[in-house]
Amino acid sequence: MWTPDWYLRIVDIPARVRGVTVPNPDGSFDIYLSQHLSEEARRRCLDHELRHIYRDHFYSEAPVYMLEAEAENRIVNVFHMPSDGGLPLFTSLEALCGYIMDLTASLRAR
Repeated sequence: MWTPDWYLRIVDIPARVRGVTVPNPDGSFDIYLSQHLSEEARRRCLDHELRHIYRDHFYSEAPVYMLEAEAENRIVNVFHMPSDGGLPLFTSLEALCGYIMDLTASLRAR
């Protein structure tokens, strides 16, 4: 398993920014967390930033909203339903699974 080097810095950043990670040319990462967060909020933010690192999000071409959802351990149900009535195109396995779960739930509700 890949174990990258990362460096944590607690800094004074704008209040709306909880944390940010910057990849370095040597393959390490700088993680900046807001000094205005509580210890618990910093821990959660650090966990979030580390998930970005360990899931190789800095080298992905996926949309940012999908990477953010994955870093929060949420499934994003993103699919496109063609207007011609054809089969939907799913952009990820998670989207397909979410669609099937929603469809199953709606059928059970009948």
